[in-house]
Amino acid sequence: MINRTLKMKTALCAIAAVVSGALVPTLASAQAYSPRPAYATYDSTGPYYDPCARSTTNRSTGGGLAGAGIGAAIGSGISGNGARTEGAVLGGLLGAVIGSSIGKKSAACTPG
Repeated sequence: MINRTLKMKTALCAIAAVVSGALVPTLASAQAYSPRPAYATYDSTGPYYDPCARSTTNRSTGGGLAGAGIGAAIGSGISGNGARTEGAVLGGLLGAVIGSSIGKKSAACTPG
């Protein structure tokens, strides 16, 4: 039983590491590394920031965070007595992916 629990915790840590690695570029994209961010264009009056791109990014991030919290709560609630932590982790991961997708699609524009 202890060996099985150790394997489960190792697998969950590995999944969390992969998902965290996948989310780092999303979080880093909020930083402007060059004088011209990807969502900015320049015309004769100066920089113009595309509200569609900003809305899509903000909604995706917010949806992912909200989905992670809700998913963790649901996952912990429906998991077995001895697996509350694992249920919360898996629910949080699944909720983050689904919430991010829903948030991205709910922007008031068509991302290009």
